[in-house]
Amino acid sequence: MKRFVIAGFFVLCAAAAHADQLYVNWYDTIRPNGQKRPDAVSKAALAYCDRTVGVQYTSVSPAYQACMATRGYRFVSAHLEKSAPIATRNSNGSVTYNKDSPDRSVGWHTDSFGLRECTYDCDNPEIPGSGYTCHDIDFFGMRGRECDSP
Repeated sequence: MKRFVIAGFFVLCAAAAHADQLYVNWYDTIRPNGQKRPDAVSKAALAYCDRTVGVQYTSVSPAYQACMATRGYRFVSAHLEKSAPIATRNSNGSVTYNKDSPDRSVGWHTDSFGLRECTYDCDNPEIPGSGYTCHDIDFFGMRGRECDSP
């Protein structure tokens, strides 16, 4: 049973570990005194449309645009920013972890000033941002993991 859980974990890391981000621009059509409304109003409109139409992950649907229009926002543009995968599975079965973690709460990443910083557990070679390549080993009949530094 343990083997299936471990294998499933690595398949998830290698296949579904992307953190793509959809950036959407809206224009506030209701401008009291010529000023746009507070951010809390736009966040409430987004939350309402997320609940009624559904969260938009890769593009903005016409139904979502219509929902936002009823709240006083006109769709301007959207672009999807792809990120590097957290880990990739190599042809020999080993897993190489990305050297720069897209997740700001764990691993090594570059901050807004261009400096490298670590968050959470950077001594662990099997985390995002470690850059290590890890593979299964068999040591006298006992299964284990071995990781090589970048």
